[in-house]
Amino acid sequence: MPVSNRTLQNKVEPYWQSECGHATVYVGDCLDVMRQLEIDQFHAIITDPPYGLEFMDKDWDTPWKWGVAASHGHSDENPYLFQKWFYERAEQMGRIAKPGAHILTFGGTRMWHRMTVAIEDAG
Repeated sequence: MPVSNRTLQNKVEPYWQSECGHATVYVGDCLDVMRQLEIDQFHAIITDPPYGLEFMDKDWDTPWKWGVAASHGHSDENPYLFQKWFYERAEQMGRIAKPGAHILTFGGTRMWHRMTVAIEDAG
Protein backbone atom coordinates (compact mmCIF):
# COMPACT_ATOMS: atom_id res chain seq x y z
CA MET A 1 0.00 0.00 0.00
CA PRO A 2 2.05 2.98 -1.27
CA VAL A 3 1.90 6.18 0.72
CA SER A 4 3.03 9.68 -0.27
CA ASN A 5 6.66 10.48 0.61
CA ARG A 6 6.07 14.21 0.96
CA THR A 7 6.62 15.91 4.28
CA LEU A 8 3.82 17.83 5.95
CA GLN A 9 4.36 20.21 8.87
CA ASN A 10 7.97 19.02 9.30
CA LYS A 11 6.83 15.43 9.75
CA VAL A 12 7.94 12.85 7.23
CA GLU A 13 5.27 10.62 5.74
CA PRO A 14 5.96 6.93 5.10
CA TYR A 15 6.65 5.94 1.50
CA TRP A 16 5.21 2.48 2.12
CA GLN A 17 3.60 0.77 5.09
CA SER A 18 2.50 -2.83 5.50
CA GLU A 19 -1.20 -3.47 5.89
CA CYS A 20 -0.69 -4.44 9.53
CA GLY A 21 1.39 -1.31 10.13
CA HIS A 22 4.39 -3.18 11.54
CA ALA A 23 6.74 -2.43 8.63
CA THR A 24 7.37 1.08 7.29
CA VAL A 25 9.67 2.42 4.59
CA TYR A 26 10.74 6.06 4.51
CA VAL A 27 12.48 7.65 1.52
CA GLY A 28 15.01 10.45 1.88
CA ASP A 29 18.32 11.33 3.44
CA CYS A 30 18.44 9.20 6.59
CA LEU A 31 19.44 12.12 8.83
CA ASP A 32 16.59 14.29 7.56
CA VAL A 33 14.10 11.45 8.00
CA MET A 34 15.31 10.38 11.46
CA ARG A 35 15.32 13.96 12.76
CA GLN A 36 11.61 14.18 11.96
CA LEU A 37 10.64 10.92 13.65
CA GLU A 38 9.41 10.71 17.22
CA ILE A 39 11.69 9.39 19.95
CA ASP A 40 11.52 5.81 21.25
CA GLN A 41 9.39 4.36 18.48
CA PHE A 42 11.38 1.49 16.93
CA HIS A 43 12.12 -1.98 18.30
CA ALA A 44 14.91 -2.51 15.75
CA ILE A 45 16.93 -0.55 13.22
CA ILE A 46 18.69 -2.30 10.34
CA THR A 47 21.06 -0.35 8.14
CA ASP A 48 23.65 -0.99 5.46
CA PRO A 49 25.56 2.31 5.25
CA PRO A 50 28.51 3.03 2.98
CA TYR A 51 31.50 1.04 4.23
CA GLY A 52 34.06 3.80 3.82
CA LEU A 53 36.38 1.72 1.67
CA GLU A 54 36.30 4.22 -1.20
CA PHE A 55 35.22 1.40 -3.48
CA MET A 56 36.41 2.11 -7.00
CA ASP A 57 36.64 5.82 -6.08
CA LYS A 58 32.82 6.05 -6.04
CA ASP A 59 31.34 9.04 -4.22
CA TRP A 60 28.52 6.97 -2.70
CA ASP A 61 31.10 5.11 -0.61
CA THR A 62 32.59 8.31 0.86
CA PRO A 63 29.61 10.50 1.79
CA TRP A 64 31.62 12.35 4.47
CA LYS A 65 33.68 13.84 1.64
CA TRP A 66 30.71 15.53 -0.02
CA GLY A 67 31.06 18.61 2.16
CA VAL A 68 33.89 20.32 3.98
CA ALA A 69 35.51 17.00 4.84
CA ALA A 70 36.56 16.62 1.18
CA SER A 71 39.74 18.58 1.85
CA HIS A 72 40.88 16.22 4.62
CA GLY A 73 42.06 13.33 2.44
CA HIS A 74 41.41 9.63 1.98
CA SER A 75 39.61 7.76 4.79
CA ASP A 76 42.62 5.45 5.17
CA GLU A 77 44.65 8.57 5.98
CA ASN A 78 42.03 9.89 8.39
CA PRO A 79 39.58 7.14 9.40
CA TYR A 80 38.01 9.45 11.97
CA LEU A 81 36.10 11.16 9.16
CA PHE A 82 34.05 8.00 8.70
CA GLN A 83 33.60 7.65 12.46
CA LYS A 84 32.41 11.25 12.78
CA TRP A 85 30.06 10.84 9.82
CA PHE A 86 28.52 7.67 11.29
CA TYR A 87 28.31 9.19 14.78
CA GLU A 88 25.69 11.68 13.57
CA ARG A 89 23.57 8.83 12.26
CA ALA A 90 24.09 6.68 15.36
CA GLU A 91 22.99 9.56 17.55
CA GLN A 92 19.68 9.78 15.69
CA MET A 93 19.27 5.97 15.68
CA GLY A 94 19.64 6.00 19.44
CA ARG A 95 17.07 8.77 19.74
CA ILE A 96 14.36 7.01 17.72
CA ALA A 97 15.02 3.49 19.04
CA LYS A 98 13.15 2.26 22.10
CA PRO A 99 15.23 1.41 25.17
CA GLY A 100 16.67 -2.05 24.63
CA ALA A 101 16.11 -1.95 20.86
CA HIS A 102 18.44 -3.78 18.49
CA ILE A 103 20.58 -1.97 15.95
CA LEU A 104 21.97 -4.16 13.20
CA THR A 105 24.40 -2.41 10.91
CA PHE A 106 26.61 -3.84 8.22
CA GLY A 107 30.16 -2.66 7.66
CA GLY A 108 33.37 -3.33 5.80
CA THR A 109 36.27 -5.20 7.38
CA ARG A 110 38.57 -2.17 7.54
CA MET A 111 36.08 0.29 9.03
CA TRP A 112 33.53 -1.66 11.11
CA HIS A 113 35.36 -0.80 14.32
CA ARG A 114 34.97 2.94 13.56
CA MET A 115 31.24 2.36 13.17
CA THR A 116 31.14 0.47 16.48
CA VAL A 117 32.97 3.26 18.31
CA ALA A 118 30.58 5.84 16.79
CA ILE A 119 27.59 3.85 18.06
CA GLU A 120 29.17 3.53 21.51
CA ASP A 121 30.02 7.24 21.64
CA ALA A 122 26.48 8.16 20.58
CA GLY A 123 25.12 6.21 23.54
